[in-house]
Amino acid sequence: MGPNFVSDTSMLFVFIGTTLLAALTPGLAVFLITSNALKKGFGAAWRATIGIEIGNAVYVLASATGLIALLVACTPLFTAVRWAGAIYLIYLGIRLVISSFRTLSIDESGTSVRELNPMLQGISTQLGNPKALLYWTALFPQFLNRTHDLWPQFFLLGISAICVETVVLTGYALATISARSAVAGPPFVRRVVDVIIGGFFIAIGFLLGTKSADA
Repeated sequence: MGPNFVSDTSMLFVFIGTTLLAALTPGLAVFLITSNALKKGFGAAWRATIGIEIGNAVYVLASATGLIALLVACTPLFTAVRWAGAIYLIYLGIRLVISSFRTLSIDESGTSVRELNPMLQGISTQLGNPKALLYWTALFPQFLNRTHDLWPQFFLLGISAICVETVVLTGYALATISARSAVAGPPFVRRVVDVIIGGFFIAIGFLLGTKSADA
C-alpha cells in the first residue's frame, strides 16, 4: 500500500530519496547530458535536460491515464515502442562514433550542434530509456495509495521526481563543464570519449531492442 501524502509526509521524503539515488546512478540520461556538456557546452546540456524532463512528464501522464499499463500489457505495441526507442539510441550512438573520426571546423561543428537538437535528443532518449521505463512502471506505482484520490499523488510525485532529476542532471552538466578544459581539450581524448559514449548508446539500444517483453 502506498502512502497518504496528506497525513504521512515522511513517505514523500522516502520517495524523494529513492528518486535521488536512481537519478544519481549513471545511465543514458547522464551520458547524454555529459556528452552534450563536454562537446557543446552548458546550453546544449540544459536543453537536453529539458527534453529529458519532458519525457518524464509524458511518463507521468501516461501512468496517470493508465497508458503505461496498457502499453506493457499489449505485447506487440510494447515491442514496437521498445524497438523505436532502441533504433533511435543506436542511431545516436552511430552518429557519435562517426563524428569522432571527423575533424570539424568551428563553423561545421556549430552546424552539427544545431542539427542534432539536444532537446529532441533528450525527449527521444528518455522515452526509449529502459531505466526510465523501469522506474515509472515498477518503482513509481509503489508509492501510490490506491485508497485515495490518485491524481493529486501523480501530480505531487511527478513534479518531485522531475525536480530531483533536473537538479541532479544540472549538477552533472556543471561538473562536466568544470572539467571540460582538461578533458575535451585534446582532440584524441574527445574522440575517445565520443567512441565510448557512442558505443554505450549502441549497446543499450541493442539490449533494449532484444529484451523480451516479459523480462
